[in-house]
Amino acid sequence: MNTGESGDIGLTDRASYNHWTELTMRFSDQDPMGHVNNAAYAVYFEVSRVEFFAHFVEAGAPVDTVLARITINFLRETSFPGTLDIGARLTGIGNKSVRSAYGIFRDELCLATAECVSVFFDTRTRRSTLPPASVRTAMQNELARSRTGARAGG
Repeated sequence: MNTGESGDIGLTDRASYNHWTELTMRFSDQDPMGHVNNAAYAVYFEVSRVEFFAHFVEAGAPVDTVLARITINFLRETSFPGTLDIGARLTGIGNKSVRSAYGIFRDELCLATAECVSVFFDTRTRRSTLPPASVRTAMQNELARSRTGARAGG
């Protein structure tokens, strides 16, 4: 049984995120049209997702997560130079998967949002697996904290 449904989760609202990653745009993120290329946004979300999941899964552990799906909604363009804030939160936990959501902000404007499904992955067998109880508990606590409106920094 899944814990949580994404539904209307307010991805464009800065206040809905508990965890933040600050990212400096690179000159190479631009395309010939003079704005940050859509492909760069996928990398920005990846940076945030990896940093966010490090709160739950220790580096070098035999279990990690792999991205199974990402849906990106591009809302506004932006251009180099600048710094972006990427908010991250959990939206649901399945048996062998976890759903997360992200928002990229420049100042107070939301530029893009993403919803992801990640699968727990046994790094030895290279197959999906159940998460360790400690990881599931930590994620359930984070999900509950997100739903009650408790906020924390990075």
